[in-house]
Amino acid sequence: MGDVIQGWLQAGPEIFERFIVTPAQLSALLAGGALLVRVTWFLTSEAGKRIERWHSWRREVYKVAFGRSITREKYLEASREIIGFFCLIVRYGSDDYLSRLGSDEERNIGRLQNKVVKINFEFDLDGNAHLVLELPVHKRLGTQFKCFVEVREGGDAGRVKSILDNCDQVSDVTQSHSQQRSRFFFHVNTFSSVLTVEGVRNDMVFPN
Repeated sequence: MGDVIQGWLQAGPEIFERFIVTPAQLSALLAGGALLVRVTWFLTSEAGKRIERWHSWRREVYKVAFGRSITREKYLEASREIIGFFCLIVRYGSDDYLSRLGSDEERNIGRLQNKVVKINFEFDLDGNAHLVLELPVHKRLGTQFKCFVEVREGGDAGRVKSILDNCDQVSDVTQSHSQQRSRFFFHVNTFSSVLTVEGVRNDMVFPN
């Protein structure tokens, strides 16, 4: 037993040198550990935010039957005058809710988007048109949007507007007041509508 103790005592300086850190080394280790904790927290936080954002949206496909108002023949006729049908995703949430009741986080989510997505059309066996709109819908705030048709340069805008005006599922056909005068916005009657702070009427899918 004495030999063991004596061996430990003799090895003491070597053990201290190998395993006991200097103040500078200890400071470096603590700094490295703190940095590792901050990086881990940041990555975990960002991953959590991404997962939360991913779960906050759902993709919905809406099909609106335009009936005899827009048949395959009328659509093909109009397609010579237009670039296509589109949807402008204005923002998530209504202006009224965001301004009166929205939290800072919700107002950040509800900031102006103005993202354009394509609208497709399908036709049934009788040639009747169905507007097909795929929207990202925020589960808590809903989605505010506006549909429009874009007329080709040199296209007959009056002819296109006349087709829309005669569609039962469409109302409030108005030409854009911005520099993009080729756009004719319209309200799809199957959706609810909301007013912006500027008094513009947009379509709205409210949260469930």
